Amino acid sequence: MAHELDFSKGFAAVAAIGGSKSMWHQMGNEILPTDTPEEIQTKAGADFEVKVAPIEFQRQIVGLDGKPVTSTATAENRFVLYRSDTGAVMNTVTERYKPVQPTTIFQFFKQLCAKYGYQIETAGVLFNGGRYWCTANTHNVLELPGKDKIAQFVTVATSCDGSMSTEGFTGELRPVCNNTLQSARHSNVLSVKNRHSTVVDWDKICIKLELVSDAWTQFSENAKRLAKTKASEEQVIKLLLNAYYNLDTDEKIAAHFAKENEAANKGRETKTIQVIQRLGSVLKNAPGSDLASARGTLWGAVNAVTYDIDHNGVGRTDESKFIASQWGKGADIKQRMYDAACKLAA
Repeated sequence: MAHELDFSKGFAAVAAIGGSKSMWHQMGNEILPTDTPEEIQTKAGADFEVKVAPIEFQRQIVGLDGKPVTSTATAENRFVLYRSDTGAVMNTVTERYKPVQPTTIFQFFKQLCAKYGYQIETAGVLFNGGRYWCTANTHNVLELPGKDKIAQFVTVATSCDGSMSTEGFTGELRPVCNNTLQSARHSNVLSVKNRHSTVVDWDKICIKLELVSDAWTQFSENAKRLAKTKASEEQVIKLLLNAYYNLDTDEKIAAHFAKENEAANKGRETKTIQVIQRLGSVLKNAPGSDLASARGTLWGAVNAVTYDIDHNGVGRTDESKFIASQWGKGADIKQRMYDAACKLAA
């Protein structure tokens, strides 16, 4: 198993409703309906504290008598972050760095669950403790034609290894194919990102996540419009080229394929056509592709991309694919596809 998934406690540090069968790697602990946030934190392997300590080192200099002198010195304004349970080093930082504790995130969700009736569905730890997240179901559900259901969730994720800021955002899950979309992740109104050089304003995150009803209304209107809007093969191909390669004009598309043809003539491998062909197959054969909401529509095209990213993935391992699909390149591809499709359907 790749290093992305944390096994510091002797088990896969992930917990989910439905247990290991619901997870991408078929491992992890099961979240029960009666579990408290504290119990879920333990099941997710996130019951540790991020400790801060000054960096000390052995310094050796040459004394006035020409002999080596060894002493212990402390680095100025340099600190190490480490796990309280394993002692594993997470990062080296300055005094400006403000780590967010795993317990802080779970206590934040405890408040959301108590106030709004949300239910924590997944939580976990990655990169040996360097990144941790929690996701809860808001119980908002949309049903499109063909009994195509979509559920809303809220997520808070952070890191202590410098790999990401603290982020809070809303997203959507399509159970028929287990696809995820973060339609409001890049919205300044409906999501929040906090750098580790500042103290997290949890009240601000709470206020923004309290706008989930607004986010849900906006997403529902967009999804219904996408499900009603038919898309030609040419339109879908252009959307895919924009999503995967940032080709948003005919001129960029022409220039891109000119370079690919030149590379092919020199015997180098080209991938664009292969990607389009793969997505064409996904568009026709992925779970939910035959539903009335998806067949021949922009909604079907969007879900072909979300399925491809979530299940085929951007990365070499299942864990790296999951990370990319939620916070990395894969998430950006899904966002570009959704935004462009909404613009086309408007």
